[in-house]
Amino acid sequence: MKSLYEKINLGGIELRNRFVRSGTHEGLSPDGSITEDVLSLYRNFAREDVGLIITSGIEVTEDKVFDNSFRLNNDECIKDMKNLVDIIHSEGGKVMAQLFHGSSFIFLEADYVPLAPSAVKDRFTQIVPKEMTQLEIKEIIKRFADAAYRSKKAGFDGVQVQASAGFLINKFFSPYYNQRQDEYGGDVTRRSRIAVEIRKAIADKCGNDFPVFIKMSMDDLMKEDVKGLEFSDGKELAKILSDSGYNAIETIAGVMGETMVSGNYNGGEPFFKEKIVELASEVKVPVIANGGIRTEKAANELISNTNVDGVSFARPFIADADLVKRFKNGHYTKCTTCFQCNGPNGVRCIKNK
Repeated sequence: MKSLYEKINLGGIELRNRFVRSGTHEGLSPDGSITEDVLSLYRNFAREDVGLIITSGIEVTEDKVFDNSFRLNNDECIKDMKNLVDIIHSEGGKVMAQLFHGSSFIFLEADYVPLAPSAVKDRFTQIVPKEMTQLEIKEIIKRFADAAYRSKKAGFDGVQVQASAGFLINKFFSPYYNQRQDEYGGDVTRRSRIAVEIRKAIADKCGNDFPVFIKMSMDDLMKEDVKGLEFSDGKELAKILSDSGYNAIETIAGVMGETMVSGNYNGGEPFFKEKIVELASEVKVPVIANGGIRTEKAANELISNTNVDGVSFARPFIADADLVKRFKNGHYTKCTTCFQCNGPNGVRCIKNK
């Protein structure tokens, strides 16, 4: 029987257990550099036995989503990132760089015109982006591959493509935001094309043995009868991504500003468990379950009784950097899903005074 705490080869990376720290924006760096606060946070995750650490989103272009997001848009960024990786490795941890492009999902006053698959107003930010030309799509694909290559040079154990939450790749997947009439729009196969081509471009640049994961929304859960990516297409999308060479899929549901779940959500752990389990049973690569897992019991049941291979946590690791040890010793996380993690000086748990 599978165990949460056993060593595992997850998508080509040897891990000490099945716990994954999901990519979570920390807000700890005013200019996006790797500060001492950032180093301390990630060092602590590694010391506390987290199996795989996924960084917060790292921008692949100069177009910023956050004032304080990391970036790997040029070679000058490699040295800072290597310092971060070396510290994590020195504590026995493994780490992936999460690569992303924000599109019109922006948390600052942008000094540029955002790009998107189609010129459809973002329902959350209210920004109307510019529809990308095919040349611009090819350039973004190249920028993902270049950032992956810099990640490899910095020593990362792999990269994760961010394709959830309302960022650029997620918008290509969505029939609401992607209204293109060319080979990058239409049915789910064409809407997935940019992600498939990103995977190939990374392999061409970094080699086939460099692990590449993807984080995807399996269902956008859009409100007001708006048709975004729905589970029937999300499941097919996962199969396409699996067949295209992605080494693992971290799956989640919902996009920012649409469906929000709360601490009293009565659908069990994780949120939308049945969909995650169904998806995991139909793809060829490991699936990492994300969303609302708050107890060891729920995590263990997923690992022991389904095809899910890893469990991913965001808010619980904000509350408890020692989450792995807490669970192993029979304790609970302090996290109650109160959604008050974000503060002016970075993410923090209100229960950690």
